[in-house]
Amino acid sequence: MDRDDKNTSGIEAQRLLDAFEKSGAETFDLTITDREGHKVHFRRQLTPQRLRLMMPELLKSSKTLQHNVIIRPRVGRRR
Repeated sequence: MDRDDKNTSGIEAQRLLDAFEKSGAETFDLTITDREGHKVHFRRQLTPQRLRLMMPELLKSSKTLQHNVIIRPRVGRRR
């Protein structure tokens, strides 16, 4: 991934988070899967702020490890 690809990916990820928030998302569930679709990591109820902080490293490591980053927006907090 060259520098322009990295910047474009990060910008697009931030735009998606913005759109989800504008649509009412309050938290996000994060799933990381490998190339075969097996779950390797899961985090529930991440705040938008926390996810924004995590995003640069998530994108970098997912490219290196060939992982998929799946973000599910959630409206309302689960108890």
